[in-house]
This record gives sequence, C-alpha cells and structure tokens, in this order.
Amino acid sequence: MRDKARGSFVAQWRVLAAALFLVVLGCSTPKPVPSYECITQYDRMTNQYEPLLSLVYSPKPLDLKAYRGVIVGPVTLGTTWVESADDATHYATFYRVCLLKDLLGLNKFRQVSFASGPDSWGGSLNGVLRIDTMITRFYMGSGVMRYLSYFMFYLQGSATDLQIEGRITDAGTGQTVAEFADRRRDLGNTPWGPNPHNFRRGFAMAVTAHKTAQAFADFIDEARDDDKPGGSTAKPDAGRKVALEGSK
Repeated sequence: MRDKARGSFVAQWRVLAAALFLVVLGCSTPKPVPSYECITQYDRMTNQYEPLLSLVYSPKPLDLKAYRGVIVGPVTLGTTWVESADDATHYATFYRVCLLKDLLGLNKFRQVSFASGPDSWGGSLNGVLRIDTMITRFYMGSGVMRYLSYFMFYLQGSATDLQIEGRITDAGTGQTVAEFADRRRDLGNTPWGPNPHNFRRGFAMAVTAHKTAQAFADFIDEARDDDKPGGSTAKPDAGRKVALEGSK
C-alpha cells in the first residue's frame, strides 16, 4: 500500500511539474503583443478563431468560396520586437514558402502563386486573394537551453517567439477581406524527452514557422469550405459583433 501511495504521489508530482512547466514557458496560447507596426487597431479584432489564429478582424463574415486563387505576397519585418533582422529575413522566406505549399495542399484553389501581376492570372486579378504579412516578433532562443529545460523547467526553456501579422485583400478591388495576428512559441522538444535536434541552431524556429503557416492555411481552408454554407464553421459571437460595428 505504501509503494502504491508513493507511486501515486510521484505521478501527481509529475503532472504538477508539467503544468508548471507550461505555465512558466507560456507556450500554449501566448497572447499577441501589440506592435502597432502592421495591425494598429487590436481592439476591433476577435480571438474566436483560436487556435488557428490568435486574432482576426473582417469587415463582413468570411466566405472565400468565390475566390479562384491566392497570391502569397512578401513577408516584411517589423523592428520593435525582432531580435535579429538577418535571421528573421531567412525565416520570413521560409514561412512564405511553407505557406505557399500548405495552401497548394488544400486543393481548394485553381492557382496559388508568388506572382502578383495580372499576366500571371489570365490578364485579370478578379477573384484572387492576396496575403501580405509582417513578422513583428522574432526570438530564436537557445537550443541548448531548450534541451536542458526538459530536465530543469526553471530555466524557462528559451522558447522561440514568433508573431506574424498581416492583411488578406481582394487583389482585384484592393478591399480588405481580413486582418490577423498570430503569435506562437515552441520548445522543439518531444513529449517523451528532449529533442537532440535542438542543438542545431534554428531547429525550433523552423518548427514554429511551419506550424504558423499550417495554422494559417487551415484558417483559409475553413473560410473556403465548399461543403458548408457561409464558407466558415466559425459562428459570430459578442466580440465579433463589437468588432464589426466598430468598423462602420
């Protein structure tokens, strides 16, 4: 009985330690940090689309079924919370490529491209979306610290920190379809132990950037769902109504 009680106590301690670990790191659902470099009116945005995106604003309910293609525009850099412009530039390109591949993988659009000229779209940009983004928070952290944090959570893990903000527009009319902000953190470790790949510089940031791109593609997928009326499974809530009213 004593051994059983001791085992139960150890199990409970591990669960508590894991919970404290996540709380200290803040990796689960970090809040966006207002940078005022890309999105300047956070008060009109709603978090109803979590966990796909942190914050979203749209002038009207999202329904992207009418669009035939997507232009994946440039990814620029903010300055306030960007740790290293050289590293951030590299991962901006990496994120853009990942986003292109993930959007292509949806098989929901006839064309997804970096090209923005009308000639690349049959002479007209009607029915084409354009996505322009900015990295407004970028911190790579330390791979060694992340590796050791699996054993010593009080080190706070040195988690990556990536925030992407941007705007989705109708390429034909220039009208805003939606604006968004998404912040993610990642340790790069596995649930069953420290990841030796963490010793490679940039491993965890590559994971974070790819997760961010995939989540954004999933968000577009929901709004482009041909099988659901209205194009999106998300239902307006009180926060959404306030956001829409504030845009009038």
